[in-house]
Amino acid sequence: QSLEKCVTLIIGKINQFEIENNMKLKDYETPSSAIAIIRINNEETELFILGDILAIVGYTSKKVKKINNPNQNKIKAYDDSVIRKMIKIAKKEKINVIDTINNPKIQKKLQINRSKKNKKYLGSYYVCGTNPKAVKKGIYCKFKNNIIEKIILATDGIDYCLLNDNEISFYQRLKSTSLNQVINSICEKQIEDNSCNKYPRLKKEDDKTLLIVNFKSLI
Repeated sequence: QSLEKCVTLIIGKINQFEIENNMKLKDYETPSSAIAIIRINNEETELFILGDILAIVGYTSKKVKKINNPNQNKIKAYDDSVIRKMIKIAKKEKINVIDTINNPKIQKKLQINRSKKNKKYLGSYYVCGTNPKAVKKGIYCKFKNNIIEKIILATDGIDYCLLNDNEISFYQRLKSTSLNQVINSICEKQIEDNSCNKYPRLKKEDDKTLLIVNFKSLI
């Protein structure tokens, strides 16, 4: 089956669960997650992403490229707009940034942003939720195995900005540092800044998933 078909089946299971449990949710309450599927075939690899997952591809030519993900870009832009509002309120009320998260204005803005998922209108973004049509807005790529060095996939909880990295330097870091060390370093930064004042963000910390596929070991 195609990777898109696999994700469509997953969404069908989510909807079936809602029906069986008589769940009636508001737009901002409906399931919203990111999903990435990577399938390695004999000569090429397929990748499908729906939602805000970072994908970085390193080539044997030493080129490193971030896969453009419009859904990830929009989600980040909406989150950044909320964070700016949090910073403004924190300064005005002389409190920590994280303490503004329950402010009614912040909660309302978050709800509005979450309600934009999987809609047809301009400005919406697409995630793995309850709308099977969102699958058509996912990112599908193919790569020749013999020209790929590594593929890195990461959820938004892997906040490499805390390490003063961009996508390229983060890739290079993962070539020389173990996965556990990198995750621990991010966690340490988040613990040190649990008020979210130094690195303003929506949560003190988020769930973290980081996958590295090393193609040298596959060829």
